[in-house]
Amino acid sequence: MNQSKTTDKNPHVRKQQTLLLDIPPRFQWDHANGFCGEMSLQCIGLYYGAWISQNLVRSLNRGEYLLQPQSAKDIRDPLRTLTLLHFTYEEWDWRNAPQPQFDQFCRWMKRSLLVYNKTFAPARIQLETFSHDYEELSVRQTINGPVHYYSIEQIYFAITTNRYRIRETIEFLKFWAITPDIRCLMVFESKSLPSENYIQRYLATHGISCKIQTSNATRYEERYLELIQQVWYSSNTSSYVDLEKVAWFAFGDDDTVWFLNNLLQTLKYYNASDPIYLGNISDNLDALQRHGTYFAFGGGGILLSRTLALQAAQQSKDCQRLVHNTFGGDMMIGKYDIKQKELWEFQKTII
Repeated sequence: MNQSKTTDKNPHVRKQQTLLLDIPPRFQWDHANGFCGEMSLQCIGLYYGAWISQNLVRSLNRGEYLLQPQSAKDIRDPLRTLTLLHFTYEEWDWRNAPQPQFDQFCRWMKRSLLVYNKTFAPARIQLETFSHDYEELSVRQTINGPVHYYSIEQIYFAITTNRYRIRETIEFLKFWAITPDIRCLMVFESKSLPSENYIQRYLATHGISCKIQTSNATRYEERYLELIQQVWYSSNTSSYVDLEKVAWFAFGDDDTVWFLNNLLQTLKYYNASDPIYLGNISDNLDALQRHGTYFAFGGGGILLSRTLALQAAQQSKDCQRLVHNTFGGDMMIGKYDIKQKELWEFQKTII
């Protein structure tokens, strides 16, 4: 333990003491290997009042915790690990269950749940299986400072895509875009779109009522950058009611999934009257090393406050000229918005 003290000759001055705890650093496992099995056992242990670290599970299992050995020579043994951790367990008899196993497996799982046994199982589910049919668990936080309440109608979402890709990403869009009172704009590459009526009918069959516009830009990044101007002027000319109340403009890829309740919870920290550029960085280490950490990751979604969006829309031509050769639409928006924020802060200083 390292200590440093600062004292004063005045006996009435309180002594300040800084303590640096000698805690070893934590290292994440190789990103290519999963941790879901370890976390599942950890969660079940916590339910019964036992702390089981993920590292303990992996150590006892002699490697990554998977539900079945991967080969005859695989030394990992999930059932042995459960025994060492003093769990009572029942294994699904997947070897002898008749095909298809889905119905029998669900019955076995349900019987376990009815007697309050915890279960975990591997599952590969396509997004369309549960698109929008989910219960979102809101984040509960204590906010120290002003709280700003927004409704979903005060966020205007914008994406760009084309007629071919939309069929691949429609389920991602349905995850959030069929929410009642949602306001959204979709910008299509004009040469790929036979007619707006065609795409509106397609979206309507999936319960999506976004506004449709087109762009002559064939480069995706250029259309992404144009979204700021397009969505701003759409908000002032659209048939949506009370769009002057829009406080936030949200941009993302056409396969970005927005968790709306948690988004509204997050925005409570922020005043849309300030020039705010909000988002998260990429979770890809290579991307961080190549592009840095100063811009928000488009795949995770980007938000601009109304104040900043207005500035960016008014300067869109300068913006396109400034960042035209930049890689990625999200980096284009990031570079320009950061410059706009700096200009806004400078203007506040000299006024």
